[in-house]
Amino acid sequence: MRATILCLALLIGAAPAGAEPAAHGQTVAAQSPVIKAFAAKVDATKQAMMGDPAIARKSAEDLLRMADTMKRDGSVSARDAAISSATARWLLAEAYIFLNDTPRAKSLVAEALTSIQSGAPGSKLNGDLLRSRATLAEMSGDVQGALKDYLSAHRIFRAIGEARSRAIALQDIGNLYLEAADFDRVQSYYSQSLEAYSEDPWLNLATYNNRGQAYREQGNFAKAEAEYGLALKAARQLESQLLEARILTNLAETQYELGKLDQALATLARAESLVAQGGEAAGWHPFILGVRAMVEAKRGDTEKAGQLMSAAFAGQDLAKTEMPFRELHEAATGIYETLGERDAALAHLKAFQRLDREALRLTASVSAQLMSAQFDFANQNLKISELKQGQLQRDITIERQRGEFRTRLFIALGTALLIIFAMLAFGYVSIRRSRNQVRATNVELSASNVALEKALKARTDFLATTSHEIRTPLNGVLGMAQVLLADRRLTKDTRERVELLRGAGETMKTLVDDILDVAKMEAGDMPVESEEVDLARLIADCVGLWREAAAGKSLALDCVLENVPARAMTDGGRLRQILSNLLSNAIKFTPQGSVTLSVSGTADGVVFAVRDTGIGIDETEHARIFEAFTQANNSTTREFSGTGLGLAISQRLARALGGDIAVTSTSGEGSCFTLTLPLQAIGEGYAEIAEASDTLAHAAVLLIERNIANHALMRMLLAPETRTVDIAFSAENALEQMKSAHFDHILIEGASTGGIDDIRAIIAAAEAAGSKTTLLAAPTEQLGKAEMFAAGADQVILKPVGAADLIAGLKALYAAPADRGEDNRPMRIAS
Repeated sequence: MRATILCLALLIGAAPAGAEPAAHGQTVAAQSPVIKAFAAKVDATKQAMMGDPAIARKSAEDLLRMADTMKRDGSVSARDAAISSATARWLLAEAYIFLNDTPRAKSLVAEALTSIQSGAPGSKLNGDLLRSRATLAEMSGDVQGALKDYLSAHRIFRAIGEARSRAIALQDIGNLYLEAADFDRVQSYYSQSLEAYSEDPWLNLATYNNRGQAYREQGNFAKAEAEYGLALKAARQLESQLLEARILTNLAETQYELGKLDQALATLARAESLVAQGGEAAGWHPFILGVRAMVEAKRGDTEKAGQLMSAAFAGQDLAKTEMPFRELHEAATGIYETLGERDAALAHLKAFQRLDREALRLTASVSAQLMSAQFDFANQNLKISELKQGQLQRDITIERQRGEFRTRLFIALGTALLIIFAMLAFGYVSIRRSRNQVRATNVELSASNVALEKALKARTDFLATTSHEIRTPLNGVLGMAQVLLADRRLTKDTRERVELLRGAGETMKTLVDDILDVAKMEAGDMPVESEEVDLARLIADCVGLWREAAAGKSLALDCVLENVPARAMTDGGRLRQILSNLLSNAIKFTPQGSVTLSVSGTADGVVFAVRDTGIGIDETEHARIFEAFTQANNSTTREFSGTGLGLAISQRLARALGGDIAVTSTSGEGSCFTLTLPLQAIGEGYAEIAEASDTLAHAAVLLIERNIANHALMRMLLAPETRTVDIAFSAENALEQMKSAHFDHILIEGASTGGIDDIRAIIAAAEAAGSKTTLLAAPTEQLGKAEMFAAGADQVILKPVGAADLIAGLKALYAAPADRGEDNRPMRIAS
């Protein structure tokens, strides 16, 4: 009933401990493949921990073997080996804690702490291990040990700026004082936790619920009611029926204490509607019935209260009930005594006394240990104070001796300096005039340099600040335009105007981004990375991005590859930006004819050539076009518009990648821009031109989603990654749209259909139309995993899933068959 909702924060949302080396100077891209594989296994183990600790234990054992192998073969540094070993043992210990095997967990935590002290003392992993040891101490009744380790973990988290972990440690300490019934300290620690970090609904839920419990124990029911209201909001954010039902029950019991009986019954009705849906909340029904019985008894309907209390304890052995039933036993004693059922009243009284003695014993034990710990801390502080006082006396004596020594030393040095000064005086006078002349010249030069630096910095700061300030409201305009376009009630004229607004906004955003890139380059803040890149796919994406623009001007857009390595090491994002700028310029300045991207591999790297049949550039302008804010001439600027930043940015990026851009062109005869990069090929084989239909970027997507509130969000998520996005409200609406238009990809939100029959009908229609299908759903009693996989979709993604994982999963469906496996049907499960 008043059970504390503890923070399940051992793993939820924690940073991957296996990635600790990256936190000490390495970027992710710089990590070795062994460390990357280890970090990925750590993430998988954490995901399994909350769902199936037995699976998590096996995964953690695999991690331990990986760590031992890395240490033996020397594939990582000694420090990284120590961190990896500690991480594996920590996760294995957590699995044993979940499986109630505390002896093994204690041994593993001790080994991990020894390892981390030699590898990364004071790190987040060090703090996590101290929290695990404190949890084990608390489970075994060692409250003093638990408090000491929780405080040590809190100090580490505070020192390294881990706000969320610090908030969790503060809640751990507050929970100890809650068990000791020291409610003032409970309020203090939970308030500090909320101040440290308030962005996590799980932590907020525990904070508000436990503060509400403390207020109830203190008899301040009005404040308790307010805290439970805040906890209820957090529970709804988490979309957990069980947590919401539990908070509603606590709130109803508080309203009962305040005499708000009608409100209490209404609150319990909401809780009952949640448990009636089945699932995890069903087991909470007895407690709801018990509180209802208490309310009915206070309203005077004792007979109904007795019926409800009998239902609450149906199937329960009163001699073995646990602590949450303590208050219900007390209430049942009074109800049955009023009804004259003395045997039942006596049985519940015995059960209440048993649990009450147990609670008092636990409270007394915890309180005594905490008081002892506080006494120890006071003694330690007194000893520290005495030691500091003795040290102060010694420091005074040492400082006095140092002062005498410094006096003698200064006298000796002063005498020596006088002699040296006399020897240098003559030389100083002779060169003084020349030095003054040089000084005056240097002052003038320094002033000029300072003025020039200020002017350059002012221009760079102006560009960066202005670009940021413009982009913030511009993003709001584009976002609202996207939301308006998702409204199917717009008339055709209004939709065209909004489309025009969005197009103009996107153009302006591109210009602002270019200006911001120039500002970053001038400030030296434009880093490049080295990563493995699929050249064929990157080239196909770039060409596909501009194919529609070329078609709009009736231009032929071709791509030719010759001896191009399939994969290479470079910065894929920067290379994509350069090619997009070159293709954009070629299409812009070509009224008719064609644009061709030719890519060829050489012994020194790869050459990208963009040729067009456009207006060309006079030879006298070849150098100027690579300057920022410059085009060939004023008439060109007026006719074709633009800021003149594209080529300047592209040339600087090319040089940052170790290459360069050159131009050959004659006015009226077209142009050829050549990008040469020293790319390092990976593996063997050559790239082939990828068809546009084989990428998500060129797919027309139909999303089936009945929740209108999610339409704008999903459209904003999918639009940058796809060609077009359309939305259907139901299975029937989707089938109608599929009859009137072709879609490359059907994304089915399972809960938005009528069930498995509707899903199969959509998949069958998609197969007939040659469309790919993805089923996005959470397993339920009506739609289990087996039915989802048997429905016939090309891909199944389990909810909940993050935005990045969803896009990665959809892109995986367009991978080559060899990358998908033998069945050619990738099944992605993300939760």
